[in-house]
Amino acid sequence: MNKTPEQTWFDKQVSRYVFVQANYQQPGKVLKDILQQAANHLASLAIVQTRAKTVDSVAGKIQRKRDETLARTSHRGARARHRGEKCGLDR
Repeated sequence: MNKTPEQTWFDKQVSRYVFVQANYQQPGKVLKDILQQAANHLASLAIVQTRAKTVDSVAGKIQRKRDETLARTSHRGARARHRGEKCGLDR
């Protein structure tokens, strides 16, 4: 069965992310350190989390948004929460 151009594009974007996913681990650690320092000054009880997005997460977002820029840029997540609420450091 032949793939549509959209399916081919989608497969290519997901394959690209699989290839580079590990590259987002170290920047995530650096980002966490920076956010933690900010949280220590702004909200000392904040919980800071960062992660490289999973392949499934990136694939789902690419499929929903069908946005080429998103396919190249939405590969990590970070958040800071204070007592279960966002505390202004989410990115």
